[in-house]
Amino acid sequence: AQAVQEMDSADVLVVIKFADPAYQFQIPGKTFQYLGRGKPILGLMDDCEAADILRRSGLGTIARPGEVDDIARCLVHYWQHRGCLADLYRPDWNYIRQFSRDQLAQELDALFAHIPGRPPGEAAPQPEGAISRGDGMRLTP
Repeated sequence: AQAVQEMDSADVLVVIKFADPAYQFQIPGKTFQYLGRGKPILGLMDDCEAADILRRSGLGTIARPGEVDDIARCLVHYWQHRGCLADLYRPDWNYIRQFSRDQLAQELDALFAHIPGRPPGEAAPQPEGAISRGDGMRLTP
């Protein structure tokens, strides 16, 4: 709860992605939490998918982690425009919503609806030792 309160009280959020090639295709989990806040986000990272997401969201500014002058320039920009950051960084909510749990659930539902299965109303075969909860869910040891 305190972390959420701190995010809500911040003027700018910072997400850091290490420049290690082993993490090239990973997106820091905080990225998605921060997007939902609708506040400017300073991404300290190389050019990568996470940087693209931040830019596309309308909220992100990217600075390379080792580039002190770039980071300083971003911080000075935020400070100089602290009174109008909401005007300068407008979230693209249609883009951001695609990363929500609700959107993921809808996409999975649509995907599963197209998987060939048993006729409606037919019970699924229960594996040996499975326990039925009575609500359509099975617990398998």
